[in-house]
Amino acid sequence: MKNLFLLTTLLVSYSLFCQLPKRIEIRYNQAKNYHLEDSVDYKVLLKTPSTFTSTTSDNGLKIFDLSKNQVSFYENGVLIASRPLLSFSYIDGIYHLEIADTDNRNGNLLITNQDIDIKQNKSVYSWYWDAPTNQSCAIAAVNPKITFHF
Repeated sequence: MKNLFLLTTLLVSYSLFCQLPKRIEIRYNQAKNYHLEDSVDYKVLLKTPSTFTSTTSDNGLKIFDLSKNQVSFYENGVLIASRPLLSFSYIDGIYHLEIADTDNRNGNLLITNQDIDIKQNKSVYSWYWDAPTNQSCAIAAVNPKITFHF
């Protein structure tokens, strides 16, 4: 009986502390773009000079609905795109999401990544374009407001 009580207590404690959000919202007014000719991690890209910084407020909003496996992108309150969420993980304070996107160059499937680092308040959207450009790309929100809904 003591073992059953102990097991139940451990499971309840684990579920309280390891609860995953049902939804994540990221709001931002400015973003920096990064490009590098090579297949590199977004952390490497962020160490290079930004190739472009948005100068006007686009009131960006990304909603990651983990219960529906759906990602929605908004600008100035207008839905720009909705995409399926392929996978979701949380390791060492970083949420990593894979999204099925469309390559705007040819219409093919493009797997993109969203990394949310809650310790450093970073939100980075990244992808890799293969031939002919062979380019790693990332868009980092500047001072994002990240909200978790449980």
